[in-house]
Amino acid sequence: SDAIMIILFLLLFALSTIMFCFFLSTLFDRSSVAAAGAGLIFFLSYVPYFFIEFNYQKMSITEKRVSCLLAPTCFGIGANVFAQFEAKGVGVLTSNINAQPSEGDDFTIGAAFGMLFLDCLIYGILTWYIDAVYPGKFGVPRPPLFFLQRSYWLGNGSAKRTTSTITPSPKPQAQ
Repeated sequence: SDAIMIILFLLLFALSTIMFCFFLSTLFDRSSVAAAGAGLIFFLSYVPYFFIEFNYQKMSITEKRVSCLLAPTCFGIGANVFAQFEAKGVGVLTSNINAQPSEGDDFTIGAAFGMLFLDCLIYGILTWYIDAVYPGKFGVPRPPLFFLQRSYWLGNGSAKRTTSTITPSPKPQAQ
């Protein structure tokens, strides 16, 4: 396989994992619970791949893409596609990024790249939204549809810029 393709695949997986962890951080208030809970949830997000592996050839492209909404599962499916190209002796190259890895398999490595990128976007948007609506103990929560308010995107317009000048304080007089 082309080194750039391997690096790109691992980079997209790393970015989607980071975004997934950011998303998980919004679900917990206490760090001790978050450490255990997030680790468990991350591990469990790879578990669907164990079931997909046995039914992979029977799955439709839509089912494969839906299962790729979990980044670790998408990594497993993408690694499977890499393995299929390596077994053929071709490897994953920029020229075959959208080629079928085997007869009847319509999930390409390009689809895995796209789904990992989509995972980054979805996890980022969910993190932004949940953090704004449920900010935790010290934040000010926004209404659930805050992103539809014009004032959120453009400001409320009532705040005017003011400039202040610093004037030196008068020197104390000696007595």
